[in-house]
Amino acid sequence: MDANDEIDERYEYTSTRAGNKEAARQSTHHARARVSPRVAGCRPFEAVRRWRRRHSQRSVDANVVDQTKKVGLMEQFATEQPWAVVLAGGDGARLQDLTRQIDGDPRPKQFSKIFGNRTLLGHTRERLRPVFNDDRLLFVVTKDHDQFYKSELADIDRSQVLEQPANRGTAVAIITSLLQLLQYKPDAIVGIFPADHYYADEAAFASTVKSAISISKAHLDSIILIGAKAQWPEIEYGWIEPGPEIPSPCRAKVSGVSRFCEKPPLLEARDLMRKGGLWNTFVAIGRAGAFLNLLAATVMPTMTRIAHAVAHRDLGSVYGEIDSMDFSKDVLSQQPCSLLVMEDAASGWADLGHPERVIRTLDRHRVQPPWLSEMRRTEQRLNVPVQLPQQTTATFRDLVTVQ
Repeated sequence: MDANDEIDERYEYTSTRAGNKEAARQSTHHARARVSPRVAGCRPFEAVRRWRRRHSQRSVDANVVDQTKKVGLMEQFATEQPWAVVLAGGDGARLQDLTRQIDGDPRPKQFSKIFGNRTLLGHTRERLRPVFNDDRLLFVVTKDHDQFYKSELADIDRSQVLEQPANRGTAVAIITSLLQLLQYKPDAIVGIFPADHYYADEAAFASTVKSAISISKAHLDSIILIGAKAQWPEIEYGWIEPGPEIPSPCRAKVSGVSRFCEKPPLLEARDLMRKGGLWNTFVAIGRAGAFLNLLAATVMPTMTRIAHAVAHRDLGSVYGEIDSMDFSKDVLSQQPCSLLVMEDAASGWADLGHPERVIRTLDRHRVQPPWLSEMRRTEQRLNVPVQLPQQTTATFRDLVTVQ
């Protein structure tokens, strides 16, 4: 099968499932016109094509249409607004001792009010509001956390909450969410956003995301990553080493990606920082089809199994069988040639992965929530520091800007 044959399969499948053969014909024509050698080398719908041969076309059609009607996506794809996928299914195990102090139970950190009057998930929703319409948010959660997200997302339409049977890592969550969105909108622009990060300047964050969306429309076959400008040689973050800079109408620097480095030793982190390395914020933006191409090139067997489960509305069985997968390690780092990175120097991003980092981040930005004030009063009264779980990271002496 050559690239154009695959495009025929891909667009005929997506558009005719919606009952619009004329749209299928036009989509196929346009897709043929823009297919590139690199995209042609990926065959994301090959498994779907083989699967269709083994099943009754009528039953497949009914399954897909019923599933799409159930989650309410058919009507939602009428416009060209970008989508945000919010990853809120993590267990947050490293922070549970702290969330127990804050909330009275060891809940995942995205459901904890670590600062302000909102949970981290609530802050994420507010942060995305200037960029994405409320009906263009898809929240990926895990069923075991339903006691927390049911109230947190009570105002969200049920079609916008994707409930995973279990937490199988970020790659699996992204595959499942994209397959939901891709059924009828393969050319939608999609942003992937963790629900548990901190931003000191949310207006700067919104401006960066808008710029990344603009860049993604000009680079349809690439995924745009947002990399925070490194402030110190952090050894607990993932790093992105930028490649050659590319022309961009945006103020922010946009480059190719040379390589990923996950949690480097201190000497390597210092070297990366000298070279202009960026912290991986795990925010990724691009055309849904570009995400699918990237996943097909790296984790095709897992994607095929999840696609089958989505069409048959049987996520429980496949989630019980597949291994956990990390999107940065198992997908992004395997295909850097498919990526671009945009530098974010203004938003004040931080990953709240450890209790000490949470406190350090809040202190750096002069945020003093009630639980932290109480902790410090206890320390003063007892004249001993409150014990927090240890983290494997650089000492404070090492967390300084490398000149």
